[in-house]
Amino acid sequence: MALLYKADPARGRQWARLFAEKAPDLPFHIWPDHGDPAAIRYLVAWQPPEDPTRTFPNLEVVFSVGAGIDQFDLSGVPEHVPVVRMIEPGLVEGMVEYVTQAALTIHRNLFDYGLQQQQQVWRELPLKPAAQRRIGVLGLGVLGTAVLERLRLFGFACAGWSRSPREIAGLDCYAGEASLDAFLARTDILVCLLPLTPATRGLLDARLFAKLPRGASLIQTGRGAHLNQQDLLAALESGQLQNAILDVTDPEPLPAGHPLWTHPRVRITPHIASATRPDTAVEVVLDNLRRHRESLPMLGQVDRTRGYHGSSSMGAGLTALPAFHRNFDLPLPNQHHLPSPYAYRNHFADDAALIAASVAALQAKVAELGADNVAAFFCEPIRGSGGVIVPPVGWLKAMRESCRKLGILFVADEVITGFGRTGPLFACQGENVEPDLMTVAKGLTAGYAPMGAVLMSDEIYEGIADGDAEAIVGHATRIRRIR
Repeated sequence: MALLYKADPARGRQWARLFAEKAPDLPFHIWPDHGDPAAIRYLVAWQPPEDPTRTFPNLEVVFSVGAGIDQFDLSGVPEHVPVVRMIEPGLVEGMVEYVTQAALTIHRNLFDYGLQQQQQVWRELPLKPAAQRRIGVLGLGVLGTAVLERLRLFGFACAGWSRSPREIAGLDCYAGEASLDAFLARTDILVCLLPLTPATRGLLDARLFAKLPRGASLIQTGRGAHLNQQDLLAALESGQLQNAILDVTDPEPLPAGHPLWTHPRVRITPHIASATRPDTAVEVVLDNLRRHRESLPMLGQVDRTRGYHGSSSMGAGLTALPAFHRNFDLPLPNQHHLPSPYAYRNHFADDAALIAASVAALQAKVAELGADNVAAFFCEPIRGSGGVIVPPVGWLKAMRESCRKLGILFVADEVITGFGRTGPLFACQGENVEPDLMTVAKGLTAGYAPMGAVLMSDEIYEGIADGDAEAIVGHATRIRRIR
């Protein structure tokens, strides 16, 4: 059993020294020296090697040395191998320091004083009180939340935006596309701390800048591909934006002669806002290795639920397959995901532990969102689009019972499994599970006609049939009660 480090070699030597002190029984290798490939169980990397499990057949976990994983090609990391992003104090503290100094630079007019110095001008500029300076952060993850908590101490009017609803004491939180315009309209200094996804690529463009108050400023500490550089230059020239501080660009570095290098209203730093500190990062990785051995959730583990699919906007949002989300701003803010019950290769002691972990994950997610805010749990009895994932016997029944106790609907998608394709007429019958709703297609007409249907329990049917006659419950061809 060994660990392989594949990132900056100088930092790797610091990691090696710390591992020798804190985990002397775990062999530590620095890429490209990996020793026996079959011995590598853990990979710590900025970018994993191509098809890592082919080279390292016993790989169990991939750790990112960064806070994000958008530099990873997740298609090359099999789904049964957990991917864990870095959550450690050094990353957070560095980002808080950088954004704080950038915000204060803008707030205290240091761009203007710098230009005055070049012209040998001694003139005091009006200073706006911090309470009248509105700062908004795009992205309310660990970094975004920590930044807002610190900026609030200076008296700034702080707010944050995220795709999913968040509640943070003392802060104004906006969520979803519907609230983005209102968030931008109240923001004088915009800080970008979003992850890079198909939905956020190019987000910082002319349309977004136009929704900010005239004379607003930008602090870009997310990813370089968030920003349309030509639109930024145009906004600075027109006065729509007054200043920009960029720690990330695309590409990195910018080409020689690029106009952003010499623009008087732009400051550029070489992606140094936040960096993993070896001492604290090693502690975090060692703690996660302990959690992994004890079958506990690892801090920062990335949700790999990438199998459920659908062709409508709502259906497509139920998956995490990137191709189904691209250009559609999915998943929707009211859609959340749980890890898949991959029974073949996992770190659980047995099937019972895997089932218990799935039940615990469902209960934790409902508690996080609030039971009154959760309508239903959707699942495929056998998941097909991301590779055939057959859960262990008892998983379906356990999740069904958990939904009953939580007071939420259990919805089974039997489009793939229905009408005898797994043996019984419906896969749910294999465990004597009766869902509240069941979607079917494919086998319904043996593929000869494009037809689907939804089967529902008596309770659901009666709620529709006896409900508000003015309410629209869908556009079905026919609803019939079947005995």
